Amino acid sequence: MKLSIRIFLILSMSAILFSCDNSSNEKKTEKDAVPPAKPGSVVASSDYGEIILKWTKPADEDFDYTLVEFTRNGKDFSLKVRGDSILIDGFSDTAPYEFSLYSVDFSQNRSEAAKITATPDVAPNSFVFDGIKTSPLPAGARISWINPTEKMVSVSVKYTDDSDAEQTAIKTSVKLADSFEIAVSNRQNIEIAAIYGASRLAKSVEIVPLPPPPSKLDRTGWDFPGYDDGSQGETIGYSSQATNEGGTPNGRVIAMIDGSTSTFWHASWSPASSYPHWFIVDMHQSIAVYEIELQRRQGNGGTAKGFRLYTCKDVPVDQNDPNDGYDWEDQGEYPFDPTINDAQRISIPASPVARYIKMYFDVHHKGTGNFAMFSEFAVWGIDNQ
Repeated sequence: MKLSIRIFLILSMSAILFSCDNSSNEKKTEKDAVPPAKPGSVVASSDYGEIILKWTKPADEDFDYTLVEFTRNGKDFSLKVRGDSILIDGFSDTAPYEFSLYSVDFSQNRSEAAKITATPDVAPNSFVFDGIKTSPLPAGARISWINPTEKMVSVSVKYTDDSDAEQTAIKTSVKLADSFEIAVSNRQNIEIAAIYGASRLAKSVEIVPLPPPPSKLDRTGWDFPGYDDGSQGETIGYSSQATNEGGTPNGRVIAMIDGSTSTFWHASWSPASSYPHWFIVDMHQSIAVYEIELQRRQGNGGTAKGFRLYTCKDVPVDQNDPNDGYDWEDQGEYPFDPTINDAQRISIPASPVARYIKMYFDVHHKGTGNFAMFSEFAVWGIDNQ
């Protein structure tokens, strides 16, 4: 009997709860033609490119959402808001905007409009635009900017890459300071724009990229004009070489570009030669010469203590005349320490563009011995093709 009474009570309570819940749902879904009260206490505030609206929702039981309507740049906007505030961004000007707020119930009845006019602050991209800077990089440029508003702003760059294809790079950021890089090697005018919403501020800026950093060049294919492996005497490419230092390449000029410090060029000593000594290297390509790398014969300090450098851009008028047949440009005189085994890199301030290089060891460059002797010769530069 007690169990029956307990079951009856549970069923009765469930019926009452279901009835109450159903009544609540009916109030929400029951169609009517009575609009809710309009939003109250509407206030507006502004920020960079933004307007913030706040209001109080009506007390109507069947209230569903607030509808916010406005027009910007000729386009009508209608925004549903479940809460009691909204932040609207993307304003590109400081003109006044009128906003109409409506309360909407579950029957889609709309209240009278609560109207308010508000003016956004200056768009954040104007601050970014004024602070954009370009900095040259080796084979490129860095685009940097300051964004004191820390609002979402995009910076875009239109440029032409090294294959003459038009490119667009873009970065969107809220950071106080940000940047990105583009890869270009040619001087050009680029278009930089700061974008926020419908606002796009653009300008043309000239960039002059720095040359890429010099590297030690591959010597494959280099040679010495008129080279004769079996000849000790002068040719158009060198003053002399010692073919009696063992088999090739020992003693010969080609030893200086074989990548081994155990081989070396030695000016002829039998028969004896004397200063000046010299050699010419044909790199078979146009190179911007930044540095000469020279290394003595290992363990022997009797070589030259300096040299004069000449460069030639073009194919010689007369390849058989090592002096007047080439259009030599004098790049100056440089010291060399013959007591050091390690390779020595000598900077060439003018960074001349050259195909041919002439190393000239004059009488006053003579070291403790009568002969020039070097294990390696190399160039640090940039391919100018």
